[in-house]
This record gives sequence, structure tokens and C-alpha cells, in this order.
Amino acid sequence: MTLNQKTKEIILDSIKSAIFIDEKALEPYKAKPKDPYPEVDLSINLLKKFKEKGISLAVHKFTPNDLENEERLKYFFKRRDLVLLDWRLDGNDGEEHSLNLLSKIVKEKHIHFCSIFTSEMNMNEIIDNVSTYFSGYNLEYYQNIIDELDIYRDDNLATFNQISFNDEKVNARLYG
Repeated sequence: MTLNQKTKEIILDSIKSAIFIDEKALEPYKAKPKDPYPEVDLSINLLKKFKEKGISLAVHKFTPNDLENEERLKYFFKRRDLVLLDWRLDGNDGEEHSLNLLSKIVKEKHIHFCSIFTSEMNMNEIIDNVSTYFSGYNLEYYQNIIDELDIYRDDNLATFNQISFNDEKVNARLYG
């Protein structure tokens, strides 16, 4: 048995109960719409695949009210080994809801895995948002940094706009 096969076996053995959370998910026993979102088919396929693997999967169609409902939050996370979480749980501004849920997930002692899924192309932005959210700093801290740098912006606008915060190798040509 290869390391990869053994790793998959260990992970599968670790997951007995999971939940799929998405605002466009199709919950079990609901009629499939005529023009379904891709998440509808994803819900159906996940249920089928998890069932084949002997893993209990709950599918939940998220609403922002879920964040205020303690019983719903317990349902999300109690006795779950895996959480499949949509990155934007309420349209284009939904990452705040996802981060809120993620902050609750990391506090749970028994959740082994959490997977954030998205159709967005810029993974670095998502990683930056998650890192910033869990950094311990608030909006005021980052606003102070922006304000302090802003006094240099007019004098150095051309250089400032060329600085890459994601790829430091790009900056080497600016600063020898």
C-alpha cells in the first residue's frame, strides 16, 4: 500500500459525519429546480458519494439568520468530523458569514477537517482574507497602516503601484 493510499484510508476512517453548507445547496427531499445552480448538482453528487463511503452527510441551505440561531449552530458542528463550507455564503459579500462560521469551527474540539470551496479564481485573496481575519488585528489596525503609508503615496505613486504584496520576486526589479 502506498503512502497516498494509506493517507486516504486514514482520512476516510476519520470522517463519519459531515455537513455541506451553502446558500444554494439543495437539501434532501427538496425538488430540484428546473434551472439549478451548480451547487444543486454538487449537493446531490456529494450525498451520493458520501453515502457510498458510509459517511453521514447533512446538506444545509444557509441563510444569514443561521448565525443568530444557537440551536442551528449546534446542529452544524455537533458530532461533525468534516465541514464543507462555501466561501461566499450570501452572494458577493458572503465571505464575512463564512469567516464567522470558520471562527466557530476552529473552536470546536472534535471537528477534524474543514474545507472551504469556491468558484473564485484568486485563491491568494481568500488565503489573505482568512489570514487577516485570524491575525488578531482589527480594522482600525489596518486602517492606521494605510493612513501612515498614504502620506507617501503621492510622492511615490508609480513605485507604490508596482509593489506586489503576493509575489516578492516582482519587487526585486524595483529594489536591487
